[in-house]
Amino acid sequence: MYFLRDQMSSKIDTKNFKIINAGFPKTGTKSYTKAMRMLGFSVADVAQTMEYFQDDWVNYIDQKIPLDDVIRKYDEHGINATSDLPFNGLAVNGYDRIKGCKIILTVRDNEDVWLNSYRRHFNTQATRHGKYVGIIESFLWCRGLAGKVVYNLVHIGMYYRISVLSL
Repeated sequence: MYFLRDQMSSKIDTKNFKIINAGFPKTGTKSYTKAMRMLGFSVADVAQTMEYFQDDWVNYIDQKIPLDDVIRKYDEHGINATSDLPFNGLAVNGYDRIKGCKIILTVRDNEDVWLNSYRRHFNTQATRHGKYVGIIESFLWCRGLAGKVVYNLVHIGMYYRISVLSL
């Protein structure tokens, strides 16, 4: 079983992947990503995770593969650092598994500032095109490849919520 803490063996000596941002969404993760890219690092955030690694994350969450396999996949793709979901919820696990791993934590001023920003973000996303367009957009996103992406994002998000809340 590969859930939460993986079986401990020797750490993985990755060539590229060494940095994990443990910050929650809306704690400056986009600014962190931009800064890291300006410094020459290849960073995977939610968009890259869903494009390149969603099947690996779903297999990990479904306990079909160990976290080591996900880590190796990021390394093979030349990723140096991660930001945002889902690796931020597994920063300690990544630190336990990756030789020379560094964790960066981005934060807001306090939990009230963070919660207001988080709510504002999702309210904006939910109403950006109007209520009825949002319903049509949601319907279209839930079909075909886009539907798979949405389903997997929810699946990963539910795992993230469970793993972070159980710490």
